[in-house]
Amino acid sequence: MAQNLTPLEEADRELACAQDEAGAQGYLVRSAEHYTAAGDTDNEACVKELLANLEG
Repeated sequence: MAQNLTPLEEADRELACAQDEAGAQGYLVRSAEHYTAAGDTDNEACVKELLANLEG
């Protein structure tokens, strides 16, 4: 079902999505750093793949 949003509501929605994506990206970067420091290459590779998918 389509929502009828005002331009301001649409801008708010887009900003919230961008903030969520930036938060997710930051979390993945910190996770990759943690796994790198811990020498956990399996989880490091998994997180880096997720990060690449988010960026790409």
